[in-house]
Amino acid sequence: MPRAVLEHALFLAVGVVLVGVPIVVHLASPAAAIALCAAGSIVAAVYVRAATPALLIFAFQFQNLFVSLVSPWLADTPAFNAARGYNFIITASLWLWIVGGYCVAPRARDRRLDALLWPSVLALGVIGVYFGLGLARDPFAAVVYLRNAVTPFLVFQLALVVAADGPGDRLRFLRVPVYLLLAYGVAEFLARDALFGLIHADSYMTFSLADIARSGEWIETMRKTGRVLRDLQDTQIVSFLNTDLFGFSSIQMYRMLGPNFHAISFGYGLLLAAFLLLRWRQPVLFCLAVALLVLVGAKGALVCLALCCAALLLDRVRPGATLPVFLAVLVLYACAVVVTGRAGGDYHVLGLFGGLHAFLGAPWGAGLGAGGNLAGDATRIDWEKAQAIGRTDWPVESAFGVLLYQVGPGVLVLCAVPVCAALAAWRLSRTVRGRAAMRDLRLFALGTLAVTLNGLFQEEALFAPLALGGMMIVLADRLGDGLSRQPSGALDARSAAGRPAAAGRPARGSLA
Repeated sequence: MPRAVLEHALFLAVGVVLVGVPIVVHLASPAAAIALCAAGSIVAAVYVRAATPALLIFAFQFQNLFVSLVSPWLADTPAFNAARGYNFIITASLWLWIVGGYCVAPRARDRRLDALLWPSVLALGVIGVYFGLGLARDPFAAVVYLRNAVTPFLVFQLALVVAADGPGDRLRFLRVPVYLLLAYGVAEFLARDALFGLIHADSYMTFSLADIARSGEWIETMRKTGRVLRDLQDTQIVSFLNTDLFGFSSIQMYRMLGPNFHAISFGYGLLLAAFLLLRWRQPVLFCLAVALLVLVGAKGALVCLALCCAALLLDRVRPGATLPVFLAVLVLYACAVVVTGRAGGDYHVLGLFGGLHAFLGAPWGAGLGAGGNLAGDATRIDWEKAQAIGRTDWPVESAFGVLLYQVGPGVLVLCAVPVCAALAAWRLSRTVRGRAAMRDLRLFALGTLAVTLNGLFQEEALFAPLALGGMMIVLADRLGDGLSRQPSGALDARSAAGRPAAAGRPARGSLA
């Protein structure tokens, strides 16, 4: 058996065990499942360290698929919500072992690496302060937003430390989750009913949509529009690209959910897959990823991909102009969305202005969990009133608007971290050895900047692990790889002294 095939098979086996087994054990004992999940994560950090960033992306993509498989045997909605929390336990356990090990080993420290890590440490400090404030106000909502707010920074630190072990193509481990994601998308498009019956999707959707069903939103929709929802899958029937612009309201289509049962998160997963397929020079699969993005109707992810592809074309002819032109286009894009969205009553823009209005009432920050649709009840929003006054009553839909209300001026720190990381990658691309390394750094720097900007108009852009979190993983991997390719006394000393956590393995890492 070829080594690459064996390595991919081993990666898949490790991913299924790490993600799936705790969810199955959860049915019998949640406490045992948590302990097993943490222990399995530490074992993975020790023995397959180089693959841990890719394992995180596998967990982000497919955890809810495992939850769906066992959903008929979950007792109630709290048990269902608890079963969806294991990917954060995996993230936290891997981060504690890998980043904690780096921090407590003085000989392993590198000043260049520390300079990249410190902004995210500051961001975690800001989140910690406002988590304490939010905990006193609404513990459940504070915990929900803590998990979503810290994830991009935890995975960035973890991937950066792992990549600094030495040069190597750790992104090769992502072939398995990328190919599986595309395969699932094709299966959902061609044989949705059969697939959903196989994985108990209706049971999963019953749990996930329970709050909306109880709120009476569907009855209100029927009263206003005359549209009757016959089953759970009818809730996913939307206009083409999920917009009424350009006459698309007359084109109705099923919005695919993906293995994580969230269309927008699935869209960002496909965006990351498209970036990787560009890197791997696989045009047919890249076109498939774009086609699935269109079927999902993820406008934000599609715009990110289009802008980044245009920037890459510009980079071939005018590399010195690429970054300033790209940043200028992002600013113009944001202004255009705000102007047209405010005029047209787009709920993303209304939610952003709701955040700005709420910030004026509490400029110091109200604490994590205040506002937002991830922990609050967005069904209570009077959208007709919001369109009339130009804003929502509290911040929703916009990650920037929600964070502005929750952490006040601290939002500048949180948003500055991915921007600074992307700019650092761009600077490194000018000096790194190897054209492929230069292209990688620029590709993922552009993607990180675009996704961060989308946080103005989508909560998922910053809070969905596959969105900013996924981009931060691949960006950190290329940053760490680029640093390890450059001469450094500290890194040379690290290599000479050896690293106990690597257990004598070569820096490139392998599963086979």
